[in-house]
Amino acid sequence: MLNSLRKSFLVTTLCVTCLSTGLALAGYTWVNYLQARGTMLERTEDYSKALAISVNQQLIHHNEDFAQSFSSLLNETRFILNAHVYLYDDEGQLNFLTSYNRAGIQPIAARQDSINALQSPHLTSNGIDIMVPVVALQSAANGDQDPRGYVFVRTSIQPLQQVLRQAGVTAVGAILFAALLSLLLASLVSHYFGRPLRRLIMATRDVARTRDYSIRAPNGQFSEFDLIAHNFNTVLERIQQYIRQHDKSEAAAQQLNAELEQQVQERTNALRNANQELLETLEQLHQHQGRQVEAQKMSSLSELVAGISHEINTPLGLAVTAASMVEDSLREQPIRTDEAHEQMQILQRNLDRAVELINNFKKLAIEHAGETATDVELSQLMEDIVTSARAYITDARKLEVTIHSDIPELVKLKVGVWQQLISSLLENSVIHGFAGKDSGQVDIYLQNQNGHLQVRYKDNGCGVPADILRRIFDPFITSKRGHGNSGLGMHLVYNLVTHTLNGTINCVSAPDEGFEVIINCPLELVNSA
Repeated sequence: MLNSLRKSFLVTTLCVTCLSTGLALAGYTWVNYLQARGTMLERTEDYSKALAISVNQQLIHHNEDFAQSFSSLLNETRFILNAHVYLYDDEGQLNFLTSYNRAGIQPIAARQDSINALQSPHLTSNGIDIMVPVVALQSAANGDQDPRGYVFVRTSIQPLQQVLRQAGVTAVGAILFAALLSLLLASLVSHYFGRPLRRLIMATRDVARTRDYSIRAPNGQFSEFDLIAHNFNTVLERIQQYIRQHDKSEAAAQQLNAELEQQVQERTNALRNANQELLETLEQLHQHQGRQVEAQKMSSLSELVAGISHEINTPLGLAVTAASMVEDSLREQPIRTDEAHEQMQILQRNLDRAVELINNFKKLAIEHAGETATDVELSQLMEDIVTSARAYITDARKLEVTIHSDIPELVKLKVGVWQQLISSLLENSVIHGFAGKDSGQVDIYLQNQNGHLQVRYKDNGCGVPADILRRIFDPFITSKRGHGNSGLGMHLVYNLVTHTLNGTINCVSAPDEGFEVIINCPLELVNSA
C-alpha cells in the first residue's frame, strides 16, 4: 500500500513513463515487423519465380542430372529450406519430380493439393510457403499461361525472428533507461515541491505533540500551500476560542451541577415521603380488599346457608308437624285409620323430599375420577342418553331432540359424566324452558375444534332472565323457588365440566330467545390403526 505522497508520485511517474515507452516501442516494433514481413514475402516470391524459370530451362535442355543440378542450385542460398518440383504427364496428372531439403531440415510432405491455397506467399510458424507455376518461355511470350508444372518453395523466417528479438532487446533497454531517468527526475521534482508540505507536516506534528494551539504554520512559495497553511492557522485560532469558551462553560456547568444536586436531594426527600404515604395507602387498600373478600365470602356463605336452611327446613317442618299431629291425635283419642294414613303420607312425602335434597348435595361432591374412559361413537352415545332421560324425566314428551355431529371417529370419554351432564340439561329445559308449552326443540351440536370437543346445547324455550343468567352456576339459584326446585342443576353441570372434564362452560340466553350452553373440553380420538 502506498501510504506516502512521495512514494505515490514516484511510482505513478515510473508507471506512466514505462507504459508510454513500452507503447511507443511496441508501435515501432510492429511497424518494423510489418516491413520485414513484407520484404521477406516479396523476396520469397522473387526467389520462387527465379527458381521456376531455372527449372523450365533445365527441362528445355533435357538435363539428365536434373535432381543434382536442382540441389546444387539451391545449395548456394541459405534462405530456402525446402523445395519440390511437380510436372504434368501426358495424361494431365501432376506428379512429383524431385525435392530439395536443406541440411538439418526435415523433409515435408507433397503439396499437390495446395496449389490454389499457395498461389501467393503464406506465412506459417515453420516458414513462408509458396507454389509458382513452371511456364515455357514461348508460351509466356504467346500469352499461353498453361503451366508445365509447379515449384513449391518454403523459405526461412529466421530473419523475421531476428528482427523481433532485436526489437525486444531494444525495448527492454529503452524501458530501463526511461525508468531510471523518470525516477531521477521524479525524485528531484518531489523533493523541490515537497519542502512546503514537509514544513506544514512539522507544524501539525508540533501542535499534536505539545497541544499548543498558538503555533502557526509558515507560508510557502506556492499559493496552494499558502492556502492550506492559512486554513490550518484559522482552525487553530477557532480551537483556541473554543477552548476558552469551553473553560467558561465548564465553570458554569459545575455551578449548575451543584444547584441541581441540591434540587435533586430536595426532590428525593419529597419523593421518599410520597412513596411512604403511597405504601401506607396501599397497605390500607390491601386491608380493605381483604375485608371486602371476607365480606363477600360471608355473603356467599350466608346465601348458601339460607338456601340449605330453606330447602331442608320446609319438608322437615312439615314432617315434624305431621308427626306432632299424629302424636296429639293418639294422645287425645284413638286415631282413625284413614286420618293416620293421610298424616303418614304427609310425613313420608316431606321426608322423601329431605332425602332428595340431601342426595342432591351429595351429587355436588361425587368424584368421577375413578371412572374409566371407554371407546364410544359420540352421536350414538348422545342418542342413548336422550332415550334414557325420556324414561324418568317428567313431561319428557315435550322434548324433540336432534343430534348434529361431525365427529365420525370413535372417542374416549367417561360415559357416566356425560350421561349425568346431558340429563341435567334436558331436565332443566323441560322444567324451566318449556314450562307452559306443549313441546320444545333441543339441538345438540358436536364438533372437533382443533383437538377439543365442543358441545353446543341449544333449546328454543323461554330463555333465562339476565339477573339469573349472571349467577346461573351458583348453588340454589333458581327462578322457581316455591315450586319444589332447589337450584342445584346448573351448579352440578358446572362442577362436572370444570372439575371432572377439565373444560370450560358458557351460557348465552335472553328472554323468549331460548337457552344455549357451550362446553369445550379435551378430545381424545381412538387410534383407528
